[in-house]
Amino acid sequence: MRKLILASMAAVLTLSACSQEKADDGSTETMQVAKDSADDAAMEAEQVQAPQEIAPASQSETPVTEEPIDEPKGRASMPDFTYTHKYRFEAAAGDVPQMQDAHVAACDAMGQQLCRIANFRQEIDGVTGVDASLELYVASDKIRGLATEMTNIARDFDGQRVEANIIGTEATQRLDEAQLQIRQNLIQKERLQSIIDDRRSTRAEKQRAQEQLAALNATLNANQRQLDNIASDIGFTKMDVSYSGTYFFGPLLPYVLIIILMVGIAALIYRLKQARFSEPVAA
Repeated sequence: MRKLILASMAAVLTLSACSQEKADDGSTETMQVAKDSADDAAMEAEQVQAPQEIAPASQSETPVTEEPIDEPKGRASMPDFTYTHKYRFEAAAGDVPQMQDAHVAACDAMGQQLCRIANFRQEIDGVTGVDASLELYVASDKIRGLATEMTNIARDFDGQRVEANIIGTEATQRLDEAQLQIRQNLIQKERLQSIIDDRRSTRAEKQRAQEQLAALNATLNANQRQLDNIASDIGFTKMDVSYSGTYFFGPLLPYVLIIILMVGIAALIYRLKQARFSEPVAA
């Protein structure tokens, strides 16, 4: 009887253990299935979202315009010029000095930064009139206005502008050459300075570099002055003004001289002919 009870208890325990193992296996399978289902759902979601990310923008959307990359700019296509303006005014001899003084006053009124007098000349001749000249340097953007004002001043003195010439000379090549020379000398200066600052350089090398650097600095100063002169020629324009004045008979004087010369020649020829006819005839 006792053996029968023990056998029954063993069978019950065995059945319980089997049931528990099946339950554990079931739960494990359930968790694995749930995990696999979640992974599949995530993959499907990624596949659905992927086309939306790479889909091209619709035509209604405004395309994004990329900003252009700044590139090095060359010199302007318009070349640089230096100019010389030449004008000649004519009036009665007695009015030329006052007209010239009025032109000088117009330049002074502009200020030294815009107009400067370089040369002033005035000669008065009692026979042929007045010969005068004026040399100015005027800011390039103001010279046409000054020329117009000087013409109006001449009209106030019953004179006129009888000649006007504008001569231009291209300064682009001169300007580029001067700038290139300065850049090359600056590169040479940096090289010499690096030799002087280098601790590995010998004393002789440093001394030689210092001597070359002193000479190069003098050259750089000369290059800078040349560049400044070119820039000044471009920024300021030379104006040459000449004046001519005559007395009443002044404009007719050349013709009068020609007439007198012709009359004199005719008179000389006439006298020679008269002298030939008046000689006695030899027997």
